[in-house]
Amino acid sequence: MTSGVVEVIDREARSGLRRLAGTRASGDIIIPERVLVDLARQAPGVPAELNVQIRADNRVLVTYGFVSAGATVLEQVDVGRRVISVMLDSPFVALALKFLARSPGVAISGRELSIGFGHLPAVADYAAAWDHVRSITLTTTDGVLRAHVEVFVEDRTSVDERR
Repeated sequence: MTSGVVEVIDREARSGLRRLAGTRASGDIIIPERVLVDLARQAPGVPAELNVQIRADNRVLVTYGFVSAGATVLEQVDVGRRVISVMLDSPFVALALKFLARSPGVAISGRELSIGFGHLPAVADYAAAWDHVRSITLTTTDGVLRAHVEVFVEDRTSVDERR
């Protein structure tokens, strides 16, 4: 029974949630560190050796080879642009990344690193449902990223289309 429910929800999400007009939902998505690392490695240009450690108080430590960089995950996700931002601890790391980061969707302004996630396969498959996401707030504890998501599916069809 559970797999049938999951299949229905998956199908609705991929089609933009049209048949769920009027639905409001909120909840937490718990993303373990190992899953976040796997998602990050799906992005073009991200090396397989990249590692991310999630720490408490919205802190992360990213390592690549012998280089480590600390950052603070900003709580609010830009859902319209599908961007997560972090504030790098070091202006030197930010400057180096400005010249070295070549992944699509990565932008650096001062110490703020913005990471677009809309192109990742795990997200792109559900592009039609993203229009209904109202907010995402990120918090962390050791080894876990928690995304509090608010969704409201507006009814965008005319009366004639609903018949």
